[in-house]
Amino acid sequence: MSHSLVGSPFVHPSVMFRVDAVQAVGGYPSDAPHAEDYALWLKLVLRHRCANVPEVLMLYRVHGGQVSQHKLAGQWEQTCRLRRQAHAAFAQAGLPLPKGGLAVPTLWDRLHGRAGTLGANYVSWALCYRQLGQRRRAMATAMAGLRVAPLCGRLWGVMWPYALRPAHWRARLGRQPGR
Repeated sequence: MSHSLVGSPFVHPSVMFRVDAVQAVGGYPSDAPHAEDYALWLKLVLRHRCANVPEVLMLYRVHGGQVSQHKLAGQWEQTCRLRRQAHAAFAQAGLPLPKGGLAVPTLWDRLHGRAGTLGANYVSWALCYRQLGQRRRAMATAMAGLRVAPLCGRLWGVMWPYALRPAHWRARLGRQPGR
């Protein structure tokens, strides 16, 4: 249960739940428009037994129009707020907390895109797009991430293979090889 305070324990489209359980906790909250699923999971794990099943029940489609991509900064801010609130609620209920308590990233962590930072979210998406072969989206995501985590080696690592391709730059500059 304490792993819920580190990140969302469930993939939203795959969740099955009892309607009465969701209604009992007030349903999806309206104060977290880009993280309402995570807010609901946090409310549910406080009052109900929840689990993931080991079988793959669905394939998750990644696309550029996802809220988690376009609203990444807002979603991250809301998730941090929800995590702080849930940490206090878990402590008050006497439920187990993650080792080390609630980690609050330092400025240095944020600049390096370390775990628990917005930069780390950009890293995850950039690597996902790179793995899917979507080079432009991977590079655009990495560049957006470098605005919040300019010292993040993993974001630079996503960009360099694309930025250093000679054919790419020759085409962009309108030059022919050997000229």
